[in-house]
Amino acid sequence: MAEDGTKISEIKGIGPKLAERIKETLDIESVEQLIELEKDKLKEVKGIGSSKAEKIWSSIEELTKECHRCGQTYVGEDRCPKCTAELEEKLEPLKKEIEYFKNDNFQGESWKIENTLEKIDSKLSEGRFEEAEELINSVEEELNEAQDFSDKLSDIEKEIEEKKVINLPTYREELELARKYMRYAEYEEANNRAERILDYLEKEEKYEDVEESELLNEDIEEFSRYLMGVGARAGENIYGSGFHTLEDIYKAGSKKLQEEADIEEDTAKKLINVLDSLFEELEIEKEYEVTETEEEKKTKEEEIFKKTKEEEVAQEEKEEESPPVDQKEEKKKKTSKKPKKVKKKKVVKKKKPKKEELTSIEELFSIEEEQQIQKNDEKELKYWIPAIIIPILLAIAAYVLFFM
Repeated sequence: MAEDGTKISEIKGIGPKLAERIKETLDIESVEQLIELEKDKLKEVKGIGSSKAEKIWSSIEELTKECHRCGQTYVGEDRCPKCTAELEEKLEPLKKEIEYFKNDNFQGESWKIENTLEKIDSKLSEGRFEEAEELINSVEEELNEAQDFSDKLSDIEKEIEEKKVINLPTYREELELARKYMRYAEYEEANNRAERILDYLEKEEKYEDVEESELLNEDIEEFSRYLMGVGARAGENIYGSGFHTLEDIYKAGSKKLQEEADIEEDTAKKLINVLDSLFEELEIEKEYEVTETEEEKKTKEEEIFKKTKEEEVAQEEKEEESPPVDQKEEKKKKTSKKPKKVKKKKVVKKKKPKKEELTSIEELFSIEEEQQIQKNDEKELKYWIPAIIIPILLAIAAYVLFFM
């Protein structure tokens, strides 16, 4: 691209030499300047007749485009240079302003408006200027709305800090939720949260000048209507379960309150935390044990571990200092610990009675008969063993041969 537009040599049918003659004869540098001239002017250039001039103008028309947004003709570009420059100039300061606002309000977090900026860049690169312009205008409106709402939240935050609010953590939670909705461009819900905070701040003015000791006898149903984060319904449930005053609730504790009043654990804890901050200076005996904090638990565990370690070290030192045990006694101890060997019972074989000791011929015959029976049993056993084993072996061999 030439300094002031498209080079004349880029026109189809015009070479470098002819391009130089056109520049010298007509005193122009770019195709854009050539378009502004009358068509017949080309014929003044040496080597360009009517037919050649027509072909050149046809090639110029192919290069030339008309912008739908501004109506200007432009040559050799995918998008209108005038519209591109105009919209980019409008978009650049807007991007910087968005970046500053994000750093102040949503540092390290994504913001929905950034997605719209990406769409604008895409539309500009495609030359869809009307759509890009609409998105830029919508971003400007959204940024203005976000700035106004951010100022509103800052004013609310200052009011919370200045006033002696009863349930400070809940107010801060609501503020964070309002900012979250703003980050997602859900301004209606964000504004509802902000208005809710303002409403409760106004209600709490009732307790501004009331002493803590007087609040002990405050009715929970009445108090819950003015306390953010608890609600009138929870107050009715608590009252119905027998806890009528703030003192009753404070003494009972969150666990008992949750079980007997049938309210959510989070609501019970919030209420007790509020009363803790209100009555911390009053010496009121509670019916429940105060739960240990994580830090206290950790310290307690460390102390137990340290004590156990010290006891182990002391035991080791005591063992090292004790006098050596006599070797014989040690040996006796060791041997005494060994398990006793079980003595095998000796099988006493019956001796064959001698013939001399026999008192009768009948006894002699009975002994000989028994010995004969025993011999026969042994012979039969010798025959039976191979009779059983051999067929089994043959069956196994047959199975292997035919099936394996």
